[in-house]
Amino acid sequence: MDTNKATYGKIAATLLLIVFSVTLWIVVLPYVTSVVEKVQLKDELSERIAYSSNAEKDFEDLDQYKKGLEEGIQALQRNKLIEEQSYLIIDQLYKISEATFSEITSITPKEIQQEEQKVQNIELVLIGRYHAIAEFINSLENSVFSVTIPEAQISKQPSGNMLLAEITLQVHYSE
Repeated sequence: MDTNKATYGKIAATLLLIVFSVTLWIVVLPYVTSVVEKVQLKDELSERIAYSSNAEKDFEDLDQYKKGLEEGIQALQRNKLIEEQSYLIIDQLYKISEATFSEITSITPKEIQQEEQKVQNIELVLIGRYHAIAEFINSLENSVFSVTIPEAQISKQPSGNMLLAEITLQVHYSE
């Protein structure tokens, strides 16, 4: 009899263990899995929210930058020279030279070339200190006129600490 009780006890314990395991597998494990998925989803959504708020600010910054570029292009179009106004660039060169404490020794305008657009080369010889020449070039590139500098040569003057700059400018005229 004791052996039957022991055997029934083992069978009952095994059945209880099986029922507990099945219950754990069917009820608790899906619940734990669901909770883990929800936590991961919450973390992912939090990251997306943080990213989207940064993206909105980045988009606004890019939009402002785009507007600034468009305004700059419009200003260049408004200030684009026509052939009859070529004297304005020469006047601007002398004003920039005076403002940067450099001295223009010669200006040689060339013929206006009719390629895809009207372009005039101007050869310029300038004397000044290094920073004055650099400021002259910077001011020229940032002027209201459409000017590019395809070539610039700087050499030291034999006497003193002055530099000689030979600069070729290309002035772009409107059609």
